[in-house]
Amino acid sequence: MSTPRPIHPAVPANIADELVESYEGRGQPYQHLSGYSLPSYPEVVSLIDDLRELLFPGFVGQRMGPADARAYVAARLEEVRARLRLQIYHGIHHRCMQHSIECEDCEGQADAATVTLINALPEVRRVLMTDWVAAMDGDPAAS
Repeated sequence: MSTPRPIHPAVPANIADELVESYEGRGQPYQHLSGYSLPSYPEVVSLIDDLRELLFPGFVGQRMGPADARAYVAARLEEVRARLRLQIYHGIHHRCMQHSIECEDCEGQADAATVTLINALPEVRRVLMTDWVAAMDGDPAAS
């Protein structure tokens, strides 16, 4: 019995060579061979889901009872804070690595941005709830 012929021809070897050559050179904006990470799209989506759970408890994510709400929210905030800080750091560090040899204060900037967002969550929820109540009351500006 003969071996079946591949349906598609093999990719020409020079294609890989040309791609690798295009990666070379400092300052290439669309390659990351130096090893620093970009923010993770799946992780950012997961963080958005987690923030929605904190902003809309019982409607999104895991249900919690009144007795354990404080402990659950505190633990989730710590988890979200750590994961969010890492993703913000990756975004800031990427920008820094693209524009300078010396890394600026990427960690400090990531810490500050994370704290700002986490600290704003109660106000974000307050505004969202105001908008929700207005929408339920038929306010045309809320739709």
